[in-house]
Amino acid sequence: MANRMTDRQHSGSPREEAIRLLEEELVRHEGDLGPDHPETLRRRRELARLCRAAGRYPQAIRLYQEALETLERLLGLGHPDTLRIRSSLANVYYAAGCYHQALQLFQEILVSRQQVLGPDHPDTLRSRGSLANSYRAAGRYEEAICLYREVLAARERVLGHQHPSTRTSRKNLEAAYRVADRSPTR
Repeated sequence: MANRMTDRQHSGSPREEAIRLLEEELVRHEGDLGPDHPETLRRRRELARLCRAAGRYPQAIRLYQEALETLERLLGLGHPDTLRIRSSLANVYYAAGCYHQALQLFQEILVSRQQVLGPDHPDTLRSRGSLANSYRAAGRYEEAICLYREVLAARERVLGHQHPSTRTSRKNLEAAYRVADRSPTR
């Protein structure tokens, strides 16, 4: 599948205006407070989130990578905030259609979250589900189905059968089965 690494820009839109204003704020905060200040990091994450929503994937990736480098240096690789930013970066790669990069990051994040938070923590389960989504998008259906089953079983055990996250897991597993059944490699 071709990746979607483009910078779609719609000048004049409210989202683009918000991006422009946040870019200005970020420059001011970097100058006034420094690149490592919590408010500077918060602005960088907000700007990255808006860029992703606007389809400006290369810019969002760059901003998340900058935030990630800072958090890894300040907080360490296993800190929950660092893992959250790594997950956001992986999600941008996924949204951009760069499944190999997303897969690699989601695998690393899952290992870290299992070690730091445990196997049944909601963030760990979310990472496992994101990895399964990436496997499915990359056409690796058996791996996706295996992970979807694990996530569904854990969510049923931890959250109950009717929790919205459990229902989402069930739908994801069903969708993976349908796609795998139609796959020419099956």
